[in-house]
Amino acid sequence: MARTRAVASRRRRKPIVRRNRRKLTLKRIWKPLLLIVAAVGICIGFFYTVSNPSLRISKVKVTGTNLVDPKEVENDVWHMLNNEHGVITKHRNILFFPKRRIAAYINRRPEIMSISIGRVLPRTLIVNVAERRAAAIVTDGGNSWLVDQQGTLFHRASGTKVTAPLVILPADSITTDGKCAAKKAMKDALACLQTCREYKIDTTKISVDREGNVCFNISGSLYAKLGQPIDMRAKIAKVARMLKREPDIGERVIYIDVSCVEFPVVKPKSG
Repeated sequence: MARTRAVASRRRRKPIVRRNRRKLTLKRIWKPLLLIVAAVGICIGFFYTVSNPSLRISKVKVTGTNLVDPKEVENDVWHMLNNEHGVITKHRNILFFPKRRIAAYINRRPEIMSISIGRVLPRTLIVNVAERRAAAIVTDGGNSWLVDQQGTLFHRASGTKVTAPLVILPADSITTDGKCAAKKAMKDALACLQTCREYKIDTTKISVDREGNVCFNISGSLYAKLGQPIDMRAKIAKVARMLKREPDIGERVIYIDVSCVEFPVVKPKSG
């Protein structure tokens, strides 16, 4: 009886279906093969794009320059492009060029504050230059330079058409290569200029002597003596109040001395 049941059980088992090993192998490898083909296609397309002559940079356009010669900036760009030996960047492709390295190389010029680089397809590079703004023209009698509000000397003043207030420092304060030895005097003069603007005093000349005494021109022959740059804001505010109270003070006074802010002194014109 038991034997009969075992035989019947074996007969009821489902038949084993042998799978086609070739089909099974194809199902397993078709996705990796497709990925490999796609990767190869992307690489070929990328290499074609990089080395495509129709996308090779052939023109550089420079905008925003006033003090800097745009041709010099253009030469800087070509210097960087022609000396680039990377696998991608050596082709000078308009889509893949070393933007940051080019901008850093151009930014070494003291006149330039910032650089932005764009592209116009298919082959033109656009370089937008933002130059420093001159707060004043600083001179020691021998050398004259443009200076920004932070005290950075960035360009020789001779030959430029920039109009700005004149800052006069003691002799030999500025070297021929644009280094300022009298940094404190420069800082005091620029602080005086900024404060005068805040109080709407239109000064055109500020001078600092070897002892550090500051004075500034107000209008015509009228000027103000501040003495040492202590409480400079209070002293300039005192001058502003006097000018507001007597707008025609320059007609009868040579200078206003506020070295002692509590006791201002004026020197009248003779006659």
